[in-house]
Amino acid sequence: DSTHLPMILVSNPWIPSRIEHLEGRGRSPVPELTKVCKQLISVGAELIVIPSSTTHAYYDELQRAMDVHMVSLVQSVADDLRTHSIKKVGILATTPTRQYRIYEEHFKQYGIDFSYPDSDSQEQVMEVIQRTKAGMAGELDGEWLNAIVNGKWSDGSDGVLLACTELPVVYTLLNKERGDIAQGKKVLDATDILAKRVIEEAYESRHNEVSSV
Repeated sequence: DSTHLPMILVSNPWIPSRIEHLEGRGRSPVPELTKVCKQLISVGAELIVIPSSTTHAYYDELQRAMDVHMVSLVQSVADDLRTHSIKKVGILATTPTRQYRIYEEHFKQYGIDFSYPDSDSQEQVMEVIQRTKAGMAGELDGEWLNAIVNGKWSDGSDGVLLACTELPVVYTLLNKERGDIAQGKKVLDATDILAKRVIEEAYESRHNEVSSV
């Protein structure tokens, strides 16, 4: 583990629900999110990373309040898709991520087309997410998610993006138990893409620091 990155984690369950706020049912999470970011900076963080796609609705506002760089999950995903020549991607995410078009502007900049599930499938996606948050996800949730990934809505796409932190948890577990269940479709994990980008940026920053000494 000597080559691992130094990391500071703050997991604050008291931050108001991003989903409820974006749906007009709750208070803004920005004050608490800003407080958490500043806590991280105060103990030495040089990069700020938020793994949640939904929370990236507040990315610009948070970045303006910070003196350090925030790694954008959405930009990281768009860059990765372009690098791998993805022309069209199906997006599985929370309903607010979809409604607020969190990914769309970045994808359009690179000429990447996209699609979303039908309304019934989207409801199932949200149920899987909520059950996973509650620690209740099981094999049935994996079956639902697999059926959605392989649904007609994603036909013609180069891959399906799991754009919510809960979805890879369920899908990866099912995939490990059953082998390749994607029926030839490429399944992309936004969390994994972000992790790789963070490692790259952290090592690049460290290299520059050492080189400048």
